[in-house]
Amino acid sequence: MREADEDNAKEYDDIITDLIEDIKEFYKPEYRAMFETVGVDGRVITESAPCRVVNPGHDMECSWFLLEEGIRRKDEKMICFAREIFDGAFDRGWDEEYGGIFYFKDALGLPVESYEHDMKL
Repeated sequence: MREADEDNAKEYDDIITDLIEDIKEFYKPEYRAMFETVGVDGRVITESAPCRVVNPGHDMECSWFLLEEGIRRKDEKMICFAREIFDGAFDRGWDEEYGGIFYFKDALGLPVESYEHDMKL
């Protein structure tokens, strides 16, 4: 949008900066994953199966977003963060037996409740 609407580039820059902060809030390095749900205090709610679900594909999309923005800003730290997210998502989501990225994984390695748990790209 920023490139298509250059007159409002500053507004898009501000939105992007806010989104980057959101990504940082939902990414938990100790799990090498972004969570779809966290507590109001940012804590991972490990006692709840739905709260432990991570989506490797979403993490990869976020890493792509961060990589593009890191390149644009010439921000090596952001580029490294993008790689960290991607590597964690790939390691968690890749099906070693048949290939492809699983849609959903449990952050603790437990079974996923979602019907689509074994579906993948």
